[in-house]
Amino acid sequence: MQPAGIGIVVAPAGSGKSVLLGQWARRSAARVCQMRVTASHDDPVLFARSLVSAFVAAAPEFDPGIAELVSGPALGPAFVNRLRAELESLGDQMVVVIDDVHLLDNELICGDLARLLGRLPQTVRVLMGARWDPPLRLQRLRLDGRLMELRASDLAFTGDESRDLLESVSGRPLSVAQAEALHARTEGWAAGLQLAGISLQRVPDADAFIDQFTGSDRLIADYLAEEVLDDLEPGVRRFLLSTSVLEWLDADLCDAVTGDGNGAEMLDLLAWRSLFLVHPGTADGRLRYHHLFADLLRYRLRVQPGEEPRLRRRAAQWLLDHGNFADAVEQSLAAGEPGRVADLVIAYGQDSFERGEAATLARWLEAARNIDPSLSAAVEVNLLAAQIAAFQTDEAVETYRRLRRRADLSDGDSAAAAALYACAGLDDLPMAEVFKAAETATGLLRTADDIVIDFLGVGGRDSVEFLAECMVAVALLFDGDLDRSAAKFEAVRDLPGAQYRVWKIYALGGLALARALAGHANEARSNAMAALEVAEANGITYHHSLAFAHFALVRVALDQLDQNMAAFHLGESGIRAHTTRLAANVAIQHLLEVEQTALWKGPDAALTELRSSDRHPWEPKVVTGLRQALETRMLIAMGKCDQARALLDINSRADALTPQVIDLKLATGDAAAARQALSQWDQPKTLRCAIEHEIRTAAVAAEEGARSHATLALRRALELAEQDGLRAPFLEQAEVHRMLRREVLRGSQGFARSIISRSVVRDDAASAGQLEAPLTEREREVLDYLPTRLSNSEIARALFVSTNTVKTHLRHLYIKLAVT
Repeated sequence: MQPAGIGIVVAPAGSGKSVLLGQWARRSAARVCQMRVTASHDDPVLFARSLVSAFVAAAPEFDPGIAELVSGPALGPAFVNRLRAELESLGDQMVVVIDDVHLLDNELICGDLARLLGRLPQTVRVLMGARWDPPLRLQRLRLDGRLMELRASDLAFTGDESRDLLESVSGRPLSVAQAEALHARTEGWAAGLQLAGISLQRVPDADAFIDQFTGSDRLIADYLAEEVLDDLEPGVRRFLLSTSVLEWLDADLCDAVTGDGNGAEMLDLLAWRSLFLVHPGTADGRLRYHHLFADLLRYRLRVQPGEEPRLRRRAAQWLLDHGNFADAVEQSLAAGEPGRVADLVIAYGQDSFERGEAATLARWLEAARNIDPSLSAAVEVNLLAAQIAAFQTDEAVETYRRLRRRADLSDGDSAAAAALYACAGLDDLPMAEVFKAAETATGLLRTADDIVIDFLGVGGRDSVEFLAECMVAVALLFDGDLDRSAAKFEAVRDLPGAQYRVWKIYALGGLALARALAGHANEARSNAMAALEVAEANGITYHHSLAFAHFALVRVALDQLDQNMAAFHLGESGIRAHTTRLAANVAIQHLLEVEQTALWKGPDAALTELRSSDRHPWEPKVVTGLRQALETRMLIAMGKCDQARALLDINSRADALTPQVIDLKLATGDAAAARQALSQWDQPKTLRCAIEHEIRTAAVAAEEGARSHATLALRRALELAEQDGLRAPFLEQAEVHRMLRREVLRGSQGFARSIISRSVVRDDAASAGQLEAPLTEREREVLDYLPTRLSNSEIARALFVSTNTVKTHLRHLYIKLAVT
């Protein structure tokens, strides 16, 4: 394969895929990373951890913390990008072997894995094995010539290879005719040839055996398995059947299941006899049976009623006793014991929940409920909690509706279910539904005398109370009622349930975001940093609960024109938004990204990004208002006043757009209408609104020629904004921006100068004209000063450049604008 190439082997069971992959790996001079996919890897958290663990086993310097970037229903771009960068930084050649890829059903994981495969470093090659084509989009790799594909026909043994294998396994020579007959009847299928070889060890008449040997792959396998098993010593046959229930084998586990105490000896014997033992090549060194052989063994085992569940119960108990909780649950599930599965998840699920493996908990509980729909309401409440934690909103809504129809639901269970349902408000559940569910939960808590269910080990009365009250605070925030939201978050922060670290992070982050949106940057930063400290102290720095805290810090950084801080926390919030894919988080993330673009790349780029189709169709009301204001502001800055007017007409009832209404009136020269809009502006409810009100008061007064009144209003705005460092609002109004520069020229220092020095993009309709030679950033800065009638030297002092530089810019301006 070429550098960054992909090899995939697709063939039925027993075709030799795993053997071939293992041979490739052993013969490679590069580092080898090996992973076998199981059904549990549809949980993205488990998939990421298994993949990263395999990389660490191959390259100890590989960063294991990368796995913590995954917390939602997909691997996410942050994980994919970081993994690729880490592979590139290793420098050494590496071969990555991933077997049984067909077991991946999670389309989001498959999509992210395909993106990773498409962007591999030149030092990495990937080999994959699957029984059928996995849902990976590999067309681009195929067109680029980077994909090598092997199918069943490519793996089929030739006549000579078949004869060599048959003689090696059977221990007896075969004639050319005998070997060719078996090759023809197996069509070179490796498993069929191996089974035939094992049978030939015991039959006295090879020709008679070969004459009876016919049929399809599966029929051959069934026939030969029966022949092989029936001819084995009773002890060996009993060991094979008993241990067929195990996904992996070691001597102690085998002893626990069989009760014979001869596990080590039997495994050595099976390996010597070539009885389908596979060495996966993983770091733990565990053995397993070939998939097809294990299926056949279990088929024979089920002839004995009750035997398989009995053996699986033994395995589950041993696994649980030895800390293998997940494997114990899988065994109980396979044993058909849904009640046991539910009990295990409820009793031991907290660690899985806190490790972000909620999707696996949801899968187990859903499977248990499907086996026995009559399981207790407690199982359904735990299922609801797992689905909410795994961001499976649609499934959670359906579970809640099913719960409400149950006659055996206690008030305590109902309160827990309602509080959990309210958490769907973090996705796209309407806020009216959130308020209703939270009110239901708190009302039931006041009257319920029974015990409130302790779902997933983190529930109970305190947690239910916290979730209900916290989601009211979130709903108020999303509805744009920032002061009431902040007050609610402050109350939530002091509840007993907030002592649980994840809940505390939510409370602090939510309070931080409410205060940041209101303009209280210092308070917002303090609470957001407190949330980050809780996460750091508990080793959960990549937990999705930190999204609000990072959003708040982005908002603060944008307001304060701190470009580096904004970029850092926008990256951190993006990890949480894009991995969880919660609608609210995606909407807030998109808005903040556009605001960053507006500040440092200008209105054209921001408007294009704002109207991009990748944003979620649902967004909180507060985001809608901010998005509409931003879009209107960009249109005015670009001189597209007709479009801005149309947008304002559509949203004429939006009080939050009053500043943009005033800006539009001023941009079109209608000072009287601007004054009227200003007089009708309701009393500002937040610090940000108060600052914006003073800024527009200054702009209207300046347009009316009342310079002294304008200056006073500007200075009031500066006084309000300085304590929290809010600089960005002064860049939103073109006339006020010019006034601010004049203030600096007159000797104003400190905060006013810091706004001018940190601003990058200038909003000016003139710059949006269709010029043959566009104005440079510095030329637009000089252009802003021309209406002020300042001298060239005064302009130079304002821009911190020489007078000659200003004259050069002026010459270029006159040429480009075709004026004298």
